[in-house]
Amino acid sequence: MKRCIAVLTRGYSDLSNYQDIIERNHSISSHLIDKTIPILIFHEGNIEETHQIYIYSKTPELNIQFIDVKIDQKAFRLEKESVAIDPETYQFPIGYRHMCCFWIINFWDFVQEYDILLRIDEDCLVDFEIDPIFDKMEQEPIQIITGNWGNDCYFVTKGLNYFTRTFLSKSFDLFIEQIPEKNPSGTCSISGFHLNILRKNPVLFSYIRKLDDSNKIYSNRWGDGTLWGEIIGYILDKSHGNPCKWDKSIHYFHKSHGAQINS
Repeated sequence: MKRCIAVLTRGYSDLSNYQDIIERNHSISSHLIDKTIPILIFHEGNIEETHQIYIYSKTPELNIQFIDVKIDQKAFRLEKESVAIDPETYQFPIGYRHMCCFWIINFWDFVQEYDILLRIDEDCLVDFEIDPIFDKMEQEPIQIITGNWGNDCYFVTKGLNYFTRTFLSKSFDLFIEQIPEKNPSGTCSISGFHLNILRKNPVLFSYIRKLDDSNKIYSNRWGDGTLWGEIIGYILDKSHGNPCKWDKSIHYFHKSHGAQINS
């Protein structure tokens, strides 16, 4: 199976601002045996070529590939920037909402040739052996693997569980009361996706299309991790392997939170 490691990051005018992504890449290099695995760096078309060369030069042993996600408006779509925003969520800029949308709706277009993807965010320094995580996902199999599980704040999950349950009730001709309510929660900044299995789930992609049409990621700032939690809890088919594994062997330092995960 074809594997990849991916991140979505920003471009900067000053090379010193790439320190986080460079440190992340160093930590990956130290814990990855198969250096042929593509390291996909998704960006908004604003990491200029000289900056790409600089980032690559710091870990030339890695198979780094830079991918502009704004090409053909496949992600970071301009029409989404006119969606009216819930005033309670104004502190989250449009770039954050684009990121949430990317990791649930848009990223599929950029990974069609891959079977398993491991997302490792820019602010994460890994301290676990990466290759066995891929092996585990493939062999068990596991549809989604995550290093941590958490809750999001109420004001950015308003209406989310009702949206999911309404979707299911209409899709399967059920009364919404037949579908149990859950407090939204979900995956973290290091998560793996068995793309090969997930692509075979028509309900998943029907849900993703309905979610995209609703614009709720933009208006309500529904987070991608919490949305994956809804998908895991309600949509993934257990007959295709373990829907989700919270794997505490995935040790890492989450720099933006100042927290050691699974220490």
